[in-house]
Amino acid sequence: MNMTYTCTLWAARASILLSILRICPFVGLAHVLYASLSFFVISWTVSLVTKCAICARDRTWEHHAPVLCPLGAPTAIIELTAGVVSDTVLISAPIYMLRGIRLPHRTKRLILVTFSMAVCNSFASLAHILHLLPPVTPNITLSAPITASIQTSVTLIVANLLVVVTFVNRVIFKRRSDDTEMSVHS
Repeated sequence: MNMTYTCTLWAARASILLSILRICPFVGLAHVLYASLSFFVISWTVSLVTKCAICARDRTWEHHAPVLCPLGAPTAIIELTAGVVSDTVLISAPIYMLRGIRLPHRTKRLILVTFSMAVCNSFASLAHILHLLPPVTPNITLSAPITASIQTSVTLIVANLLVVVTFVNRVIFKRRSDDTEMSVHS
């Protein structure tokens, strides 16, 4: 569960960042976003290595129900730090971009709402991290996988929502422009 959670979370975050990067009109911001993508990959790697090291060092967790490796404070601190930085990038970059682009108000609002869904991901991330911090009680040990599942679900929804909204916008605006061309030519 720990490795799947980490890979799913960071892959979805990278997907969201690449979606932002794809529409970024500013060269300077694009360089910052590429650096952020590097940070995402490094955070992903550090998180995986930390989890492997912790779970391999003390294998007593394999003999207790539920079979969950207690990751503890080091992992929570790494995930909290990386999560705050990544969520800040994922929330602030689109807001910065939308300030400098001239779009119809409706389109701007739609993009802003879609990208701001990363705020939901931040809350899901915070809930999960709070369940990793000591003291680890049996109830918290059972709830950490649930909060991890919720967080990855929210992150995947946000990543997929960006693709769906972009597609729907393209279809709607293409249809409207086709209707306008037809009425002009008629």
